[in-house]
Amino acid sequence: MPAACPYRIGGLCQARHSRPMGCRVFFCESAGLGWQEDLTESALADLRTLHESVNLPYAYVEWLQVLRHQRVVR
Repeated sequence: MPAACPYRIGGLCQARHSRPMGCRVFFCESAGLGWQEDLTESALADLRTLHESVNLPYAYVEWLQVLRHQRVVR
């Protein structure tokens, strides 16, 4: 089983003010079905547009993969 996010402590996110977009949109209850997908796609489109406007390469990566790369999580 992959490591859990190190910022989740006691079942709550401790990185609330600096968490990634995916964590801001994700809602782990069934009430999130139906609106999460559209909001995620819209936010990703906005993020790609922002990257293009400042000529910064865009890459979609999984959050724990980034944390492992930064050696925050093993």
